[in-house]
Amino acid sequence: MRLFAIALIFSCFTPFPAQAQLSSIGGWNNYLSFRNILLVAESETRIYATSQTGAFYYDKSDGSVLRLSGEQGLYDVNISALGSSPDQKIVLFGYQNGVVDIVVGNNITTKLDISRAAIIGDKTVNHFNFHNELCYISTGFGIVLFDYKKGEFKETFLIGPNGSNIKVNQTHVFNDTLFAATQKGLYKASLLSFLTQPKSWTTEAVDTFPPTNLSHVTSFGNKLLVNRKIDNFRNDTLYVRSNGRWSINQTRLGEDNNSLDVKGNSLIIAASTSVEVYDTSWASVRRVFSYGDNKGVNPKYAMMGSDDVIWIGDGFNGMIKNLGTFNSDIINLGGPASNKSFGVFYEQNKILVAGGGYTTNWFTFKVAAEMSVLEENNWTVYSQEEDTIYRSIQDIASITANPTNSSTIYAAALNRGILHYENGNLIEILDAANSPLEAIGGSLLFISDVRYDKNGSLWVSNSGVESPLKVFANDNVWYKFKILKDNQIVSTGKITISKEGYIWLSLQDLGIVVYDPGPRFGDTSDDRIKFLSAAEGEGNLPDNEVNSMAEGQDGHMWVGTRAGLKVFYNAKNVFNDDFPDASEIFIEQDGQTHLLLESQLITDIKVNGANQKWFSTLGSGVFLMSADGSEEIAHYTSENSPLFSNEVLGLAINEKTGEVFFGTDKGLVSFRGSATEGSVDFSKLQVFPNPVTSNYNGVIGISGLVSNSSVKITDIAGNLVYTTSSNGGQATWDGKNLNGEKCSTGVYLIYAVDEEGSEKGLTKLLITN
Repeated sequence: MRLFAIALIFSCFTPFPAQAQLSSIGGWNNYLSFRNILLVAESETRIYATSQTGAFYYDKSDGSVLRLSGEQGLYDVNISALGSSPDQKIVLFGYQNGVVDIVVGNNITTKLDISRAAIIGDKTVNHFNFHNELCYISTGFGIVLFDYKKGEFKETFLIGPNGSNIKVNQTHVFNDTLFAATQKGLYKASLLSFLTQPKSWTTEAVDTFPPTNLSHVTSFGNKLLVNRKIDNFRNDTLYVRSNGRWSINQTRLGEDNNSLDVKGNSLIIAASTSVEVYDTSWASVRRVFSYGDNKGVNPKYAMMGSDDVIWIGDGFNGMIKNLGTFNSDIINLGGPASNKSFGVFYEQNKILVAGGGYTTNWFTFKVAAEMSVLEENNWTVYSQEEDTIYRSIQDIASITANPTNSSTIYAAALNRGILHYENGNLIEILDAANSPLEAIGGSLLFISDVRYDKNGSLWVSNSGVESPLKVFANDNVWYKFKILKDNQIVSTGKITISKEGYIWLSLQDLGIVVYDPGPRFGDTSDDRIKFLSAAEGEGNLPDNEVNSMAEGQDGHMWVGTRAGLKVFYNAKNVFNDDFPDASEIFIEQDGQTHLLLESQLITDIKVNGANQKWFSTLGSGVFLMSADGSEEIAHYTSENSPLFSNEVLGLAINEKTGEVFFGTDKGLVSFRGSATEGSVDFSKLQVFPNPVTSNYNGVIGISGLVSNSSVKITDIAGNLVYTTSSNGGQATWDGKNLNGEKCSTGVYLIYAVDEEGSEKGLTKLLITN
């Protein structure tokens, strides 16, 4: 079987700095984790490294580090293989979908042949083996022969029994024989035979090791090495063939062999908690077991580069440049703890990312606790790699910062309680022993949400107990409320607090309970409770499984469920006897009328500074709708934008800049929208960028506006050039006049006035050559 080449060529890419900077209006940023480095490769001038969802390179000449992603020309973020040619002029990236990127200097050529081949099964690229001007590509179905210099795919070898598909993890040429480490043992074929014919392939050493998963095959000291991978910790077996006989290498018993790299007379092994270098007599000649500052070592990949430098891809610390046992430099681009982003929040000038959570069926993920905080362009992470205490805590689902004291943060964990942080330090874990929080079965504390109200009182969703709603008031006193019918026990989800201070709490498969605590938490005589469900006359929600709620600036409450969307108009009247059922939103598309987001599983809703609505979905990306929901302003998917995935789990908005954060199942990405929170006056009116060159084609932003301001732009002589209105607290201009012509160089005056005409502002913009 032959694969015919189809290439997409990108002439160049422009990497961006390690820490993502605020993009221009309409621009995108990614916030990927680069702490878990899986693969490393060396070119003439660079060291490339890949994480779970991205890559970067280290420039050997000046020590600079630049990030790579799809925005810079790489095809995808799901990198599964990395390798460089023997002359180090060409670097290959392989992906889980079978795509191969060829990197030569700053040029990237994308090859889609494997991904588009008429082959049923796994097309993941697992390994690149360079030999005699060709590259043997290990894939999920077999081996593909590739001429990497010409960019041509030559042949495909299906080496399983009777020419069937088999997952090949790695290949190696030894004594004119091509060996393949597969998921079902070791296969081999002579390079002098017809490799496309199934009969050329036979199994090796079936009496020594069973047809099980073999992760690596290489040769060292004129001996063939094969590693049998067992998932249990430190349980690999390294087999050695010498003079035609196989035996177990006793030196490596009871260890993990995450990677095997041979350079000259040295074998470099990434083990479980160290990197080991052996000579051909299997004497240890170099050992890396610490990177300094008590950094835990978790090597995933290690290779010997030029000048006796060992480059290590570490699971905790990024990429390591090791010059000796006690001489290491950590090259870490930072980012969040991982690319898990179940919950994303923007509070008190911080991005808060929760790396745990629960499924759409309300089952917990059962992942070790992790939380990431971005403030002033610096990430702080809290995970088991940083502190062993997080190994016993699972599924942080929600995070909130105190509006009256931004150094105080609380995080909800789905098995231990509430984590309390002060100035970045974990100072206590609130549980049933030291607070009114209630446990299930005496031990499990399912805290599904924590949210501050505007007065600095912390509201808590304590799921599965008699008093599921609690508050730690701003006077440091706890109160708990039995708000369910007949003291029933149900799972509770997310909290939304309205302008009136009403608590809207989602209930598993029961809809919503709305609670008014009244002016005094300790006095229940003035409390009010309202239940809303899918039943007609009782809310008429699209479904009883409510995933998200958000109140618009006009006081309407938008409710997203697993089966669509509805809105409660004038939600402040929710406790009135004549409060109407939720209403459907209709939208005109292609000349037809449709229900807005009909049957969509909506995961989150956020309202921007112009009262427009952002909706995230599980499977359809994100939608930006007009204030009333009747007009679609934008619909971003992984197919038409840099959005990593259409599985978008959470949203957050920086109301000052308009940046919208999308937490996907593949990582955190953001888009800078044009709408911001309106200012009270024009004291912070500014235009950006400023100055701009005459050939600038981007959007010019005007921020610091009062909501719904009128904006007029004139030249220095007072001639009207452009007029517009603000989108919340921000307006945009494309740099063209009323006739659609680009404005010439010079100074332009920008006038702004609020709706009443009582507030006015003025700023200037310079357009240069």
